Amino acid sequence: MERFDGKVVIVTGAARGLGLATAKMFYEQGADVIATDIKAELLNKEIAAIGSPKIIPFPMDVALEEDWLKLVALVKEKYGELDALVNNAAVMVGLNILKVSFETFQRVMAVNCYSAFLGMKYCYEVLKKGVYSSIVNVSSVGGIKAGPTTGNDAGYNASKAAMRNLTKHAAIVFAPDCIRVNSIHPGGIDTEMRRESIAATTAAGPVEGAKRLLLPPNYSEPEDVAKVILFMASTEPRTMTGAEIYVDNGHLAQ
Repeated sequence: MERFDGKVVIVTGAARGLGLATAKMFYEQGADVIATDIKAELLNKEIAAIGSPKIIPFPMDVALEEDWLKLVALVKEKYGELDALVNNAAVMVGLNILKVSFETFQRVMAVNCYSAFLGMKYCYEVLKKGVYSSIVNVSSVGGIKAGPTTGNDAGYNASKAAMRNLTKHAAIVFAPDCIRVNSIHPGGIDTEMRRESIAATTAAGPVEGAKRLLLPPNYSEPEDVAKVILFMASTEPRTMTGAEIYVDNGHLAQ
């Protein structure tokens, strides 16, 4: 018997990087997975390559309320209930407060933080089962500290900090319904999104920039962080809620 047999999981931002690694890992451990992303073509391609009805693509914009309502309707119709929600979708632009436009700042906040609000708010009714279910919000060390080693990104830093405290708020509100809510704070993952952001802020290019800014002492692979997400979403840490877990290569220890 696999760890997540009979469980239903939503993973947002699942077309590539951490989201794709997490969705695949849930599937490999027995879960039925709904993988969402705004990049419909890439999402459909990646999920089609897996070739299983137990993991399905759901193209959506996580910043749109109506898309979340459609997703919850699908969960009700196809599965009846939900066991875990992983709010992973995010964007980085690598622009500080003097360089980022208000429009871009708003979009980063919407994708990175408003999406978690919408996901938790509307998935609540399918997560509320009377037995333990789980929400994992993927924040960042950039939600705790700012500066060059977290990308110096005004929108990213602000949105991930907001997600951190929203997690704690939801943990308190959802606790009577046995819904655990926790946040994970990676400190540099070797993903295409991260390399693109670093390339926008350094003349060294994506590879050299990644090596310089994703210290100390190196960076995680998506699978390293996905394993921790699965632990947090499982029933193993059943008394852990409102917590924040760092997977940051000691970044915050310095």
